[in-house]
Amino acid sequence: MRDKVITISKAARTLGISINTLRRWDASGRLKAIRKSPLGHRYYLQSYISEFVQDVDILARDWVTAPTSYEPKSEMYCRTRDVFQARLEKFQSRLTALAPLPTVSLITAVAGEIGNNSFDHNLGNWPDILGIFFSYSMRTRTVVLADRGLGILSTLLRVRPIG
Repeated sequence: MRDKVITISKAARTLGISINTLRRWDASGRLKAIRKSPLGHRYYLQSYISEFVQDVDILARDWVTAPTSYEPKSEMYCRTRDVFQARLEKFQSRLTALAPLPTVSLITAVAGEIGNNSFDHNLGNWPDILGIFFSYSMRTRTVVLADRGLGILSTLLRVRPIG
């Protein structure tokens, strides 16, 4: 399925901002446009605009606390470590347009460590659905990682000393 491309005016309406603000965001790298016409008109991927307005904190909290498990939207759910790593690389690429490389490296290293720990500490112990919630908001500059596993503290408390 191809991602729908929308005009700058529709993107501005969806975000509740002016077209000039959207142009400034494009120039600063905050929300990059696609130039498809010879005149350089700005267009936006519908998925980027939708991602920009959603509250990933609430979506993650709702998923973690739901009484029954369900798979979150595919763009926020990493069933396997391989899917997580691919999404982490995409996140790193998008973040590179907004921040200096040392900052990008630190943020992706921390997110990678937390995501990998979710898989390591829950391996074979997922109570209902395996995988992790991994999403981010470029608008609020938020990264969210969550799982429905046992949690690191519960996992560590199960460890018995040798000897």
